[in-house]
Amino acid sequence: MSNRINLRRVVMIVGFMLTGLLLLAGCGDGSKREAGTRQAIVIMLDAARPDRFSCYGYGRETTPHMDALAAKGLLFQNHFAQATHTRASLPTLFYSRYFAKSMFPSSSAIPLTEPDDLFRIPDAQTLSLAGELSDGGMLSAVISAHPWIKKGTAFADDFDELHDLANEAPPGRIHPNAETLVDYTIDWLGDKLDRDYFIYLHMMDTHTPHFLDADAQAYFGSDTYSGSRFEPLGNPRRIDLPLNRDDKRYLDALYDGSMLYNDRELGRLFDYLAEQGRLDDTLILITADHGEHLMEVTGRYGHQGDWYDAVARIPMIVHYPKKLAPGVVNRPSEGVDVLPTMLSLLDLPVPEGKTTDGIDLLPYAGGEAGAKPYVMARQSIRSAQHKCIFADPDGVLLAAEAPDVSGLTGQLFDIREDKLETHNLWERDPDTVRQLLDAYREAMMPRFARFQSSVRFTQPKVPFALGTDHAKITADARVVHRSPHDGDCDGDDSGLSWLRSEHKSKHWLLGRPAAESCEIEIAVPNGEYRLSARVMGRGLMSVAGADTVFEVSGIDFDPKQYTALRETHIGYITVTEDVFRARLDVPADSEGFFMRILGFSPIGADEDIAADQALDETRIERLRSLGYVD
Repeated sequence: MSNRINLRRVVMIVGFMLTGLLLLAGCGDGSKREAGTRQAIVIMLDAARPDRFSCYGYGRETTPHMDALAAKGLLFQNHFAQATHTRASLPTLFYSRYFAKSMFPSSSAIPLTEPDDLFRIPDAQTLSLAGELSDGGMLSAVISAHPWIKKGTAFADDFDELHDLANEAPPGRIHPNAETLVDYTIDWLGDKLDRDYFIYLHMMDTHTPHFLDADAQAYFGSDTYSGSRFEPLGNPRRIDLPLNRDDKRYLDALYDGSMLYNDRELGRLFDYLAEQGRLDDTLILITADHGEHLMEVTGRYGHQGDWYDAVARIPMIVHYPKKLAPGVVNRPSEGVDVLPTMLSLLDLPVPEGKTTDGIDLLPYAGGEAGAKPYVMARQSIRSAQHKCIFADPDGVLLAAEAPDVSGLTGQLFDIREDKLETHNLWERDPDTVRQLLDAYREAMMPRFARFQSSVRFTQPKVPFALGTDHAKITADARVVHRSPHDGDCDGDDSGLSWLRSEHKSKHWLLGRPAAESCEIEIAVPNGEYRLSARVMGRGLMSVAGADTVFEVSGIDFDPKQYTALRETHIGYITVTEDVFRARLDVPADSEGFFMRILGFSPIGADEDIAADQALDETRIERLRSLGYVD
């Protein structure tokens, strides 16, 4: 085995030496470059796990077409995302920043996870991958099945062209399938093969929901699944109970069938490029935005949540035979490394005054630089042996004065011995926690300070929503951390007439009949907006600067129906001093007033953006099926 590893390293080093010669040969006046010599496709397989690719050693042949590309390219064995959900992960990759403004949901009904993002801008040293490739003469286009990538958002506007296919789902399905995206991509390429281009292709088939289609059935076998653990969309009904053997076999078949189907459709794209004589001249980078829990650990399903390896470790295959020798890279790498690596492969230097948090992986993969001692995400750090996931916010972890470990909370795992990350060593090994915290602070403090200082008070182009948990309120209120119950309507011994939940996702504000007035404040950029809310019951809202007292009513007051709220139009308002202020009152003849979300739609938005919002309720239902909205 030692000889094989050494031979592979020799081959890789020789390949990188040749790459260097090719890079030198390609330098010079960009205007003299032959058109069509820089063509690149980044393929994002949403929620794809590397351990379900056959080229990564999986027992089933789930990815034969991607395996063929991996055999002629670089396969990164230990590649990690900087976040566990799309909205946070994509910006870290496309801007090479550990700290990046999350993608806007572009909806007046889906709240921002971080309201401060309303005011954030990229720091002055930030690069955009799409923008840089476009500035370098490559036509940049995003072809997307994901409902987050919308016109008017900063992410989408970085591209020359946006092809939003999220509403092209076949009947009975939640997102457009791989066949739709590949057909569209081949059509788009039809008259572009003689020019420089960059395509970002975001595919959703490896993301929930999964269906028992022909590929999944072939993996499950000829017998019929007789269990009752799964909903029609393939999600387990209860994740707090372990799966039995048949349940696990069924879930694996659903996921693996989606992988095989997605790979087969990508094979059509690769075959098309080969037929056109372009496959080996096209830079193709295949990766994911995050992985997926598949109930290997009871209680863990889907993604988001903590930075466990099941969602943090992702695939990355880089295929570019004219510049790269094939090989396997076991050294750790990260999503933030994609931007500088692609610029290097496409002969585009990092502009003066700009920086990346990631590194160019070409010399790194060839052994010309030392291996990274750590990979990181916000509030998380991983070494070769240990992973630390901090529960405290970055404002605490990265304060000027280092916090005392005894005052922090979190999780520590020995990932060599505990691959499923179920044995928390935090209390038993504070010295390792301190060591990892020190490393995290050293790497992240200047980057966090840069992120925090980059702000601008500008009205967004797209609608946005804010949860009541982020509003300041004046009324005395009992605070809970749960969904509402019938008993919440009847008052309690404290005599407080307002109740507020600060649950991580199920945040809400409830006023009982004849409650004292409740004033709310929430930071919102100045501008004119159409104001809406998700409410039940009836209340009155007086907005600062508006002459009208708005009567706000939603569905009948029934706390059990808190997930059934629909958007209620309130009125047109003007925000000044970058703060939305309002007073809430509950009439004595009201059963109560319950509010979860305030929505703000900028007045005078682009017509296409406004038209897209007309489909928002349909989109909300689709996002609910994907697990993004409760």
